[in-house]
Amino acid sequence: MNGKSLAVTPLQGTVDSIKGEKPDDWAVVKVADMKDDWPVIALDDAPAPKAGDLAYILQHPNAQQKRLGFVRNTISDVADGVIRYLTDTEPGSSGAPVFDAKGRLIALHHAGGRPVEIAGKPPVAKNEGVRISRVLERLQAGNVLR
Repeated sequence: MNGKSLAVTPLQGTVDSIKGEKPDDWAVVKVADMKDDWPVIALDDAPAPKAGDLAYILQHPNAQQKRLGFVRNTISDVADGVIRYLTDTEPGSSGAPVFDAKGRLIALHHAGGRPVEIAGKPPVAKNEGVRISRVLERLQAGNVLR
């Protein structure tokens, strides 16, 4: 807090509880000893993102300290299950939460750096996240949430 690092709290995971989907690049694991007062990010309180909205990525690039990606952070495209944005990321940021301007979870970052030609402009690198509504739908279908 106040810009200082917090102590790491290791949690024991249960291997047989791991559920995930490779095509959408996500997984969840059940852990013991979660504290009741720890904040939990809601999976269902954000409206559908749209092109022109902002996307902020809370990432741990290259296993470094947490960083907030907010430069050139415009959503450029929304498709059926993914969003594409210009927000800067670095390798190692897959799985990072993507938030809207009000701090609501809208996606999980999973791919980056695909050069895309825009007529009359130099190529830009777009990043991609799996929409959290799609992840939530799959979690519910797999009976992962209780």
